Amino acid sequence: MPPIRVLIGVPTAGDIKAQTVASILSNFHNDDKIITLMCFEIGSLIHLNRKRLVKTAIQIKADYIWFVDTDMAFAPGILEALLHDSKDIVGANYNQKVIPLHSTVKMADENGKLINDPNWKSPSETFECFSIATGCLLVKTSVFSNIPKPWFFYEDDDSDDDVGEDIWFCMQARKAGYKIWCNPLVKCGHLGTFTY
Repeated sequence: MPPIRVLIGVPTAGDIKAQTVASILSNFHNDDKIITLMCFEIGSLIHLNRKRLVKTAIQIKADYIWFVDTDMAFAPGILEALLHDSKDIVGANYNQKVIPLHSTVKMADENGKLINDPNWKSPSETFECFSIATGCLLVKTSVFSNIPKPWFFYEDDDSDDDVGEDIWFCMQARKAGYKIWCNPLVKCGHLGTFTY
């Protein structure tokens, strides 16, 4: 069986944290199981950067695209753990850059309304969620053939529940019949003035 080809896609406005670079390098592979390639897409509009990274993944015939934002920190082995889940879309549970700490994972009730529960506790094994942030997200490249464009966009409305490009992507994927998964066992930090 040929190795799995993974494009590590890094959308950036131009900067990247040194810890992020070290984290990515600790997950590089070039063996008979996994081959990793890396691409930076530089620009001020993150949704366009992500779109261009997907186009690159399709062009080079990558099996997966692993989105890694420029302010993430994680241990070696996270890529293998996400691949091991064998999901179309799976990511890490990490916190927003806010105090008190608040997960980037979004859950919804049976009617699709987002649940805003500050006491929500993550399950202890891979679980389905409504949406997950794209800062550390593994997606099968084939998913993008089944989701209409734009793959990434945003909605700005009068409520406090603005939809960023990550939630937008998850909503489009769900409409196309995909499930969104979170692996809570992979540890991922969100780098700011400290690691959130």
